[in-house]
Amino acid sequence: MARPSGIDVSRWQGPIDWQAVKSGGIAFASIRATIGDSYTDDRFVQNWQGARAAGIFRAAYHVLRPDHDPTSQIARFAEVVGEPGELPHVLDVELTGEQPDRVIRERTLACLQELEARFGRKPLVYTADWFWTPHIGVQPWVADYDLWVAHYYWPTVSEPKVPAGWSSWRFWQHSNRGQVVGVPARVDLDFFNGTTDELIAYAGGGTPPPPPPDVEQRLRNLERWAGELDTWARGQGYDGVRPTGTG
Repeated sequence: MARPSGIDVSRWQGPIDWQAVKSGGIAFASIRATIGDSYTDDRFVQNWQGARAAGIFRAAYHVLRPDHDPTSQIARFAEVVGEPGELPHVLDVELTGEQPDRVIRERTLACLQELEARFGRKPLVYTADWFWTPHIGVQPWVADYDLWVAHYYWPTVSEPKVPAGWSSWRFWQHSNRGQVVGVPARVDLDFFNGTTDELIAYAGGGTPPPPPPDVEQRLRNLERWAGELDTWARGQGYDGVRPTGTG
């Protein structure tokens, strides 16, 4: 089964050509919005709007800081994002904030409940076994939330290690060193655990993303992008001729 592919992005990826990302076969994106109760990603708006215009299924994500008040954190997230995505929004749980595990557990659940109250859908939890299992572990509420698990080195790792409390995963971040057409920096890569039709259903039956282009389409894309780069280079004076007097 060919699993639909996605990416995670933030300001670190720089300006993204979302139409090129779509043409490269990316079906969904998780886009960083906020961290704690005081930080907003300065490329969130451009990424959120660009992914929508390209027809890519979107989730916004908030990075939990257990040393900040849960209500104020999610209030800021809601103010920045302003609307549901096609996919559920995501709570990124991987920081301790130098808090005891009891506080981490309590504030994780509080943020999840706040997100559901504000957006009307249970959020996803993004985490990894190395963090979740020792700090939060098995809790009676864990299985109520779908898992976006981080575990790298696919295809050497054929399936991710699922943290305590879950028996399966919905999304898998399988690399943090990906290269995707339209993204100028390395980027996190993801799979959806299902078919394209199942992803569409999970996204509420919205407009399906395009299938990955065939080889001929990929070649046409590469030729177009090469032509655009050549035009830009010539405009900058990089025409392949060494200027007189250079060493």
